[in-house]
Amino acid sequence: MDVVKHSYCEVFVKYVLPAIRLLIAKELVEKHGYTQLEAAKALGISQPLLNYFLTGRRTPKYLLDISKSDKVRRIVRYFADCIRRGDKCAETLSCTLCRILKEAGEVHRILNAMGIESEAVVFPLCIPP
Repeated sequence: MDVVKHSYCEVFVKYVLPAIRLLIAKELVEKHGYTQLEAAKALGISQPLLNYFLTGRRTPKYLLDISKSDKVRRIVRYFADCIRRGDKCAETLSCTLCRILKEAGEVHRILNAMGIESEAVVFPLCIPP
């Protein structure tokens, strides 16, 4: 039986990116004094979702697995600082984050933590299988 293949970009946008956006928003609220609404707007997420996450009423799938990495935590701090300074980094968050995770060798670790076999993923040319 053939393994169903998923595009890495699809997995990244559907699972990894939303989790990291929430972690960055949490950092902005807890460490930089942003309101939930300000943080949500800066990252393109809804304020109610951020509130549910911050109050523990909702934890997105895979967030805990993704946030265990020291490299991911450093990325979260970097983007929170960037947004706080007023840089336009939020506009390029997706591509920059993908590149950083690839260069740090975190792509396969995150997939494995999520229970996704690398063999079931079709990688773009920029990420080696």
